[in-house]
Amino acid sequence: MVTTSLAFDLTILHTNDVHARFEQFNKYGSDCSEKEAGSGQCFGGVARRLTKLNEIRRSHSNVLLLDAGDQFMGTLWFIVYKGLAAAHFMNKLGYDVMVSDDEINIFFTYLNRLTTFQY
Repeated sequence: MVTTSLAFDLTILHTNDVHARFEQFNKYGSDCSEKEAGSGQCFGGVARRLTKLNEIRRSHSNVLLLDAGDQFMGTLWFIVYKGLAAAHFMNKLGYDVMVSDDEINIFFTYLNRLTTFQY
């Protein structure tokens, strides 16, 4: 009898319900003031996520970045750009997989804006 054992490490990173919050925000979900930002009371934002993603990707192999939906609607970013900003930032962050929730309303327009979509 011959047996083979293979190991495969996979790091799955997950986001959901971003709701077009591309900039940092305070504990109330509002824009951060300079005072809040200076005292470390801000959360989220694309820059913060990209920094952490790059750190994890450097220290781990086989990293999969998954979004579980609700990327678009929630701030003026969506009202003004209709998903274009979400597509831009998702491309910059390097998402591998995305499922849809409210995005289905503008799915095909959004899909055409993604540059990293591959079969």
